Formats: sequence, C-alpha cells, structure tokens
Amino acid sequence: MSGNSRPRDFLVIALLACAVILYEVAIIRVLSVVLWYHFAFLSISLAMLGLGVPGVWYALRPPGDRSLAPPLIAAAVSIPVSVWAILQASRWLPPTEGNGLFVAFVVVCILVPMVSLGAGVCLLLLRARGREIGKMYGFDLLGAMVGTLLVLPLMFVVPTPLILAGAGFLPLVALALSRQHWVALPLGAVLATAMVVGAPFEVTFNKLYPEANLEHLFEKWTPTARITILPFSPFKRDQSVPWGWGYGVNYEPEPVEQWWIDQDGSAGTPIEQADEELEGLEHLFFDVTSVGYQLRPPKAVGIIGPGGGRDILTALKAGASEVDAVELNGAIVEALSLPSFREFTGDVYHRPGVNAIVSEGRSYFSRVESFYDLLQISLVDSWAATSAGAYALSENYLYTVEAFRQYYQRLGDNGLISISRFLAGAQQIEGTRVALLALEALRGLGVEEPRRHIAVVGGGRIGTLLVSRQAWSQDELQRLEGIASDRGFEVLWPSPEGTADDSLVTRSIRQGPDMLEAYGVDLSPPTDDRPFFFQALSVLRAPSAEVDGLGPNEFAVVMLRRVVVTMILLASALYFLPFLLAGRLERHDGFWRGSGYFAAIGLAFMLVELPWIQRFILFVGHPSYATTVVISAILLGASLGSMQAGRPARVGSAVRLAFLLPLSIVVTNFLLTPLFSLGMGWPLVVRCITGWLVLLPAGFFMGFAFPIGMRCFGDPDKAWFWAMNGVMSVVGSVLSLGLAMAMGFSNVVLIGSGAYVVAWLLLRAWASQGRTEPA
Repeated sequence: MSGNSRPRDFLVIALLACAVILYEVAIIRVLSVVLWYHFAFLSISLAMLGLGVPGVWYALRPPGDRSLAPPLIAAAVSIPVSVWAILQASRWLPPTEGNGLFVAFVVVCILVPMVSLGAGVCLLLLRARGREIGKMYGFDLLGAMVGTLLVLPLMFVVPTPLILAGAGFLPLVALALSRQHWVALPLGAVLATAMVVGAPFEVTFNKLYPEANLEHLFEKWTPTARITILPFSPFKRDQSVPWGWGYGVNYEPEPVEQWWIDQDGSAGTPIEQADEELEGLEHLFFDVTSVGYQLRPPKAVGIIGPGGGRDILTALKAGASEVDAVELNGAIVEALSLPSFREFTGDVYHRPGVNAIVSEGRSYFSRVESFYDLLQISLVDSWAATSAGAYALSENYLYTVEAFRQYYQRLGDNGLISISRFLAGAQQIEGTRVALLALEALRGLGVEEPRRHIAVVGGGRIGTLLVSRQAWSQDELQRLEGIASDRGFEVLWPSPEGTADDSLVTRSIRQGPDMLEAYGVDLSPPTDDRPFFFQALSVLRAPSAEVDGLGPNEFAVVMLRRVVVTMILLASALYFLPFLLAGRLERHDGFWRGSGYFAAIGLAFMLVELPWIQRFILFVGHPSYATTVVISAILLGASLGSMQAGRPARVGSAVRLAFLLPLSIVVTNFLLTPLFSLGMGWPLVVRCITGWLVLLPAGFFMGFAFPIGMRCFGDPDKAWFWAMNGVMSVVGSVLSLGLAMAMGFSNVVLIGSGAYVVAWLLLRAWASQGRTEPA
C-alpha cells in the first residue's frame, strides 16, 4: 500500500468513525427491545472486536491501493440490512431468554458492519506514515466525537431503527469521496427508498410478545426507551381483572377500564381511566403500594417514576393537594398529555395540584427545597438499557445508601418513604435488600434504633417498605395492622420477638446482610460508587446450589460471566486463528514491547471511559446526557492530543512526559466525587459544561498514547499493533463491569490508570535505547 495519505482520506476516516459511533450506540436501543437488557451490552464488545479484527488480516497480507472500496461497499449494505434482519428475524426466531440461536444471529448481524467499518478505518491508518499518523488518528477521533454529539438529538426526533439504517449513508459518502460514484448513487437510492417506506424497520416481535398484529395507540422511540401504548395489557390472563402490583387477599375484582403503557416490551404500567371526581378507583387501595397513603394520608407527595399515572391518582384519591411527579422519560408525559389520551386519563399529569417534572429522581430532589409528607418509588427499575453504551440495567442510583439519605432529608417532620419491590418468587431478594439498605442509611444519619423506623407490608408477590422519620408509635402500628387486616395484606415487620421468622426479609432484618454471604448472595447496601442493587450475586463466584432459582437480575450476572468468556474466546479465535492458518507472522524490531504497549492502552482506555460514563449518569441526571458529555469530552480532547502528537520533533518530549496521562486520570477521578456533591443542584447546562471541562484534559493526554506508540515502535508492525489494541479493548469492555461490581467504579478507573503506567514504562524502556522516530 502506498505510504502517502490523500487529503480526502482524513474526511473519509472521520465519516467512518462517525458511522461506528452512531451504530454502536443506537443498536443498544434496538437490542433492548428485541433481547433482554443484559445482551445489549454485547454491542460495545462487538464494536471493539469488529474495529480490531481487520488489523490481523492486514498484518498477514498487506493491502493494496484499491483495497478501500470493498469494505466501504460492505459497510453501506450491511448496516441497514443488519437492522432489518434483527427486527424481522424474530418472525421465525422468537427472541426468548433462552434462544441462543437468535443471540448468535444477532452477533453475526452486528459483527459484519462493524468489521466492514473497522477494515476501512484500519486501511486509512495504515496509509498514514510517521508523523502523519497523529493527524489521521485525530480525524478518526474527531469523527467519532461528531457521532456522539449527533446520536442523542437524533434519538429524540427519529425512530432509532431509521437512525441505524441512515448510518449506511456515511460509508456511501465516503465512497463518493473515493470517486466510486457508480456504486454510491444506486445504493443510496435503494437505502433512501427503504427508509421512506419504513416497513422493513418496524418491530414485529419484542422480547416477550409479538407486535405485528397489535393495535398501537402510540409509539415513540426515545434515548431511554421505546414507548408504546396498547388498549390492553399483554401480560394479563384475564382482561376483566384490573392489573395491579400486589393486591391483598380481600380484594374482590371488578371490571375496570385500563390501557397499558410499555417500555421496550417488558417494563410497563397500567393507565387508569379517571374522571374529574376520581370515581371507580377504590381498587387502588387494595394494592400494597398504596399502604403508606392509608397509614398517614399526605398533603405533599413526591413520586419518582409515575409512568402511566397510577401512583398520582392514588395520591390524589388519598387526599394529597400537592404532587410532584418526577418522570425520567419525557415521552411518557408527552403521550399522556395528547388529546387522544387526556380524556381517558383525566389529564393525569396536569390535574390540579400535580406538577409534572421530566428529570432523573436523584437529580431533582437534590436541587428542590420542598419537604414531603410521603416520597414514593413503586417498582421503578433500570431495566431499560439506555444509550449510555454500557450494561445499563446493572446500575440504579435510586437504590443506594446516598440516595436514601437524600430522600430522608426531604421528608417533613412526620414524613414517610414508601418503596415497593418484589418480596416473593425469583426476585424476592429485591425487597429484602431494600430494607437492609434503608437500615444502613438510617445508621449513617445517626438514627437510634433504626429498626423502629421501618415497616414492611406484603401483598401478593410485592412488599412495601415504609421508612418513617419518627419512630413508630404503638397506635400507628395498631392502625397498620388494621389496614392490613381490612385489605388482606401481611405485616412482615415489625415482627414481635420470639415469633418464627418465616420470611427472608424478616430474617435479614434481624441477622443483617451477611446472612446469605456463604451462599454467594450479596445483600450489602449499594453505594453510588457501586450501585448494583439488582445484582445480588457475586460476579466472581457461582452461587451455592442451595440457592433457589434465579430471577432475571441474577440471571444477568450469570450471563455477564458467559459474555466475558464468550467474547474473550471469540476475540482470540478471530485474532489468532488466522495466524495458525496463514503461518508465521513476520516480526520486526520492537514487536513484543510494542504489542504489550498497545495491549495496555487498549485495556486502559475502556477501564477509564466506561466507569466514567456510569458515574456521570448520577451527576447529569440522564444516561444519554452522560454518554454525550463523557465520550465527546474524551474524544475531542484525544483528537487534539493526537494531532499534537503528530507535530515534528515531539516524540522524545512526549515519551518523557507520558506519566502525565495516568496522573491526569487519577486527579480527574479524585475530583469527580466532590464535584458531584457540590454540583448536583446546578442547572443541567452548567453541570454538563462543568463535567465536560473537567474531563477534557484527561482526554487530551489519552489522545497522545496511540500515535506516539505508532511513531516509536515503527510502521512495519502497525497493523498488528492496531489488532492488539482492538482485542484488549474488547477484553476491557467486558471486564470493566465485572470489576466494577466487585470493587466499584473508582477503583476500576485506578486499574485503568495502572495499565497506562505499564504502557508508559514499556515506552520509556524502548525510548531509552534511542528507539524513537528521528525528528
């Protein structure tokens, strides 16, 4: 291949990098609909895998001058075809939890466009020689940053499958720039026609039920979830029985008109029909989620995750005069405010006294000065994999020690926190863990005898935890027993001394979080640095055989272990099998040190970037905003750093100062905790800009690592070094979450900075022998 880059090559690599980011982030949303959320994590690993694999091919067989057009054509075709295949294949391969064939099919669908785009990027990097590599890599990062800035706004206005299909236009533009108009124009016309028709990119089957013949009253893709409204619940066996979380045994069902609002086909709530007088809603008080309203009828209420408005109606029915309803997904509020739904719901989000707030719950309550008689969180999950580009279901900042302290501080003198979770069946650990979490938070606040401040009431499979600012009086406990007796609930705590501890939650409150540790179950209270409330199994060890069946959250941990092993095996096969087939790879001077160096920086980058994205979700209040802020700051900084590294006579000084890279990461990581504490109440724009500026210097130094390594270790093994960087990025993407679950995000970033130290030592050792590029 010629060693001279053409001016248009810099724009071409930027277009390809932009396509990679658009596809990588947007495909997570599609996978969240057709597969369970823990599989959505595959997209990051597969993107890294696809980008690096072509380096192996070109290390074994150097490409020619005409090698760029085929991967561009393959990318332009495979991007929209992969989206169509994933959405339509569910017709004959239902995407159920155990359908490994469908998962394998999805892996192939994603790998083909990623490998095609990766081949184009690798070819263009190989064209750049010496000092030119910094500029070429800088444009690569710049294109990726543009993709990061584009994807979030697009997700608010364009259905996600069309964003993915439209990403196919970017390699077509690259083809046109490469003077391949005869291919680009007809392919572009076909793609545009398919997008206008739209039918090839519609959902036919989600993870739980077919949609092809369902009547959709509303449908909208958002960065957080795909919202659909149906005239009935697809999960009810008897449509004449009102849907509820946990009815008491004394409830006698009567027909009630309900619609259903669903997020990604699995996280849904009913939409109650309501008139101005709130007649016909008596069934709400037979649901155990309402027990707090009946025990202490509130005036001022705060609700996190009101969804279809059921909890809002319960609050109003109980006599509340002021309701702050904090909903993360603005599309839900928008949908229920449409004329076609206002009449049915009684305009639930705009009823007198109701204040609809589109925000993340923690973020909102950190900046509000109101005090509440009752704060309610009813089965609000993080089961919707977001565009955060990570294992999104695994964290939820609503259920941490710091979150409980925040809720407690927003209570009035006689206020209550009401949190409902599962207490029976495969997910019974949730209710138990939330009770232990509340006790730990109360201890941290200096509350004496915290057990006298909590109560647990069960109804069906659901339990409601009540946390009182004041210790329970005997009269209130008797009134609670009376409500439970009337509705058919069961008071699980307080439990008189000497009585049999029949429930897991009662035993755990008495014995503490270590009760199940010997069985491989972790009930320790989650923190903001380790917010894995839903994952109670250790990622490092298998649970005891005595642990009864796994719920979907526990199964996700098992799947994470399998994903780690599978991706490492797949990466090893794709990277190293070609050498067994093709024979010995020619190795030049510095091969082994260079391999170690690029492996270290590939691993380090992922161990730094992904935990920072997760941490920023809390600060900026939305997973999508966190993705945009973190990735764009790192990529812009890295682009500037890479271009700086390509300047003449910079190699020697850059090697000597390379220790600034791990140092900048450690300092930034240290600054994030006080920044988050100080700035949680700032306006969103100020939080985003501040976070962006804090991350930019670390990104700048991270951008030096790749081009300086290429300049120091030379051009002959450049394709192999790109491959090593890619394979360790795959490993880092799957290891980052497992390590975070075991030791927290901050410590994972420190491990990443340690990997950069290893890379610096390898680079210094090589440079000490005078092996740097001549000025």
